[in-house]
Amino acid sequence: MIPKIKRKEPQTSSAGHTQLPQQPVLGPEEPEEELRHSDGKDLGYGVMIPTKKWDIVRRVEGDSKFCKSLAVVIWGTTVLKQRSVTGMKCNAKKAAEAKPPLTPEKVSAIKECLSQKLKERGHTSEEINKRLLSVRKYLAEKISDINRIKTVIAF
Repeated sequence: MIPKIKRKEPQTSSAGHTQLPQQPVLGPEEPEEELRHSDGKDLGYGVMIPTKKWDIVRRVEGDSKFCKSLAVVIWGTTVLKQRSVTGMKCNAKKAAEAKPPLTPEKVSAIKECLSQKLKERGHTSEEINKRLLSVRKYLAEKISDINRIKTVIAF
């Protein structure tokens, strides 16, 4: 979940002066759906992210880093830890249960963003389609990286 900016209410001091907070407070209490078009970037497929985060992600070089960064902005590392790309059971871990799949609309939004980025850079549609085939692999790598970090920290 993406933290939202929550404004503190003005407080009145003992002298009767109104004091405004110096910085906004980040809080995950506000639902994601309250993100207005003026506050965020519409990625398509009903997916919105904050404009500031989009400005950072869109400058990332390389398909893999771009997709992985966008995935973290859309889902967050906590959600990605608990998901898989397909929702299928892992073949390597026989005792593990299948994790829920990533939201197909959000995966499609990542593909669309990558496609637009590649079009802006003058790539042919044939090359774009070939590179879009790797998006699911990039997402699986990111999920694996996040889960690996969790196990390394546990020791």
